[in-house]
Amino acid sequence: MKLTAELKKILHIGEASHKHAGRVLILDGADAVAHRVVERLIDAEHPNLRVGTRKLHEKEATTGVEMVPFVWEDEKTYTTAL
Repeated sequence: MKLTAELKKILHIGEASHKHAGRVLILDGADAVAHRVVERLIDAEHPNLRVGTRKLHEKEATTGVEMVPFVWEDEKTYTTAL
């Protein structure tokens, strides 16, 4: 779902709203809910996302989105994700 310019203005989404935003970390990025959150943040043009997921898929990489390996059960993946 792409956000319309009018909706972005109403929700204060756009370059000005992300001016001071830092990196957003989404864990379990392939999960149904997290995947939708990532899509919404991409649609909102958030400039800096990091998505942790069990399996990395090159096709999921998008400008402004860094895909990193993350598995809750494997503490070695925590440092990379954070």
